[in-house]
Amino acid sequence: MAARDLPPFARLPGGLAPLGYRNYLLFWLGFVASNAGKWIEQTGTVWIAYELTGSPFLLGVLGVIRAVPTIVLTPFAGVIADRVDQRRLLFATQGVSLVLSLAIGVLIASGTLQLWELYLEVTLQAAVNAVDAVARQSLFPRLLPRAHLVEAVTLQSMASRVSNLVGPAIGGFAIAGLGEASPFLLNAVSFVCLMLALALVVGISARPVATPAPFLTDMADGFRYIL
Repeated sequence: MAARDLPPFARLPGGLAPLGYRNYLLFWLGFVASNAGKWIEQTGTVWIAYELTGSPFLLGVLGVIRAVPTIVLTPFAGVIADRVDQRRLLFATQGVSLVLSLAIGVLIASGTLQLWELYLEVTLQAAVNAVDAVARQSLFPRLLPRAHLVEAVTLQSMASRVSNLVGPAIGGFAIAGLGEASPFLLNAVSFVCLMLALALVVGISARPVATPAPFLTDMADGFRYIL
């Protein structure tokens, strides 16, 4: 039975109805943890960058190198997410991000981190996140019936906004109480949460490509659809 056709384990009222479906609930909880971890790390990144440089300009560079990969790679990521097993793709992106966060956390804890290493990590994380975000958006509608898709989109948005609010606060407390490496190590743990949730999701199979058109043709079709 496909994941979308599985019956709910609980019938919840109104906008909470999607959380009554086991697969979506697992994914949503993993998404909350992973997204909060991202903001925890971003708080740590800003702190460390300013500690290393004391320069507002070099601090601002972080925003640029985080934005450019996202802008450039997202259109390509959309085509990739439509052509491969989205769950495996998410395992891959979460695993790479985990390694990146863990590596920076270890460098900070050892007192050997250099600014270029932080910039490189931020750039790579942004590139991976461009693919990861598209894969998430492509996967979650397959975890519950179409009738609850609007409520599911609302819950995804709510989870994202709550994480954006809570994550920086947790990051600040972590730096104060556990040290400057802690935001990166906490983010590494958050990736495990989503990977575990994905491992527990059932009924998901690779979605075949209906028409194996050339890569750039598919991307052009996406732009036309948006327009």
